[in-house]
Amino acid sequence: MNQKGFINIILIIIVIALVGTGAYFVSTGQVTLPTPSPTPTSTSKPSPTFESSSIPTTTIPFIGDDTYSWPIQNVCIPVSSPGDPVVIKDLRDGTYVYQRSDGSLFRGNQNSCRCLSAQTLISTPNGSKIVKDLKIGMYVYTLNRRGDKIIAPLTKTAKVSIPSDYMVSYILLSDNRELFASNAHPTADGRTIGELFAGDSLGGAQIIKRELVLYSDSFTYDILPAGDTGFYWANDILLKSTLSK
Repeated sequence: MNQKGFINIILIIIVIALVGTGAYFVSTGQVTLPTPSPTPTSTSKPSPTFESSSIPTTTIPFIGDDTYSWPIQNVCIPVSSPGDPVVIKDLRDGTYVYQRSDGSLFRGNQNSCRCLSAQTLISTPNGSKIVKDLKIGMYVYTLNRRGDKIIAPLTKTAKVSIPSDYMVSYILLSDNRELFASNAHPTADGRTIGELFAGDSLGGAQIIKRELVLYSDSFTYDILPAGDTGFYWANDILLKSTLSK
């Protein structure tokens, strides 16, 4: 046997010894197999959590709510144009339920436009005068707290610009008297024009109809006579001024 063959025999014996030793330790549990390293994963920011009370919400009331408890907004609503609030319920107290374009509701009146049409006739000692022609210091008829019809000078006048598509109420009485005025204009007995309906009484006559009509002028008007009531006759119908002293 030459030297090269002897070396090969030695190597084979070493390999067989190593394999046998490894098999022994594995079978007796004395070898711990390596644990594979965890595969790295991308980390993401956790989603925030909220308490239910911290999430802002928008409550849209509906007609089933107590609409009379809603706060009143002063509005001047003309004929409905795209985006304008529209009246969906008359509360019969001078206020209305309006619906915005987003579906939300609110209670409002027309206090910012509570005046008379430009051609309304006011009773004066010199006959009926068109309201838009009256000036401070001119005399008109008024009614004092004792119920006496007296003459008093005007202490204030008002001219209010309104939208081109603004609407006023047209009232026709059973004796053919007529009136064009904003819905929120007050009567002498504490009501507003918007609270009046066919069959109600006004100025000693019965209302035949009240309807909204398109107003053709650019301004509405009002006056305030001196005295303790603010009353005056418009188209021979006793009304109360919207102006304060």
